[in-house]
Amino acid sequence: MKGFSLLETIVALGIFVISLSLMTTCWKLCTSQYQKSNENSEFSLQQCISLLESDQLDLNIIDVGKYTVALKNNKTGARYFLSQHGEMIQFIGFSGGHVPILYHVKSFSIEYDEPILFLKIKQEHQNRTLKLVIPMEKKAQNAKK
Repeated sequence: MKGFSLLETIVALGIFVISLSLMTTCWKLCTSQYQKSNENSEFSLQQCISLLESDQLDLNIIDVGKYTVALKNNKTGARYFLSQHGEMIQFIGFSGGHVPILYHVKSFSIEYDEPILFLKIKQEHQNRTLKLVIPMEKKAQNAKK
């Protein structure tokens, strides 16, 4: 006898339907996780902007490099660095300690055009430029002139 019996065809069709439904479920889970990851990344960026432009920190820029910016809290005199370490951007105190600002960063660079600080951030699937209004410290301005 040539060909498949009816029973073999029904079993093969059943296996195909089960496999297809499992693949569809996996696809939906993966896409929902990806969307959540993007939402978390967007939320982290907004927190980063809020922190750096916060009136409570009252930050001024002391010095700007290509990959690091030195900041000073005008109220307390505390000094900080903003730079990339591994795959995260950190807010680091001169006297120690650090706060992770943003994760999954592939590359990070800085440009400054008074009073706007441009943070160019490349993450897995996104390139972004954050524009923060942070003035240069008056002493640092006079020294550069």
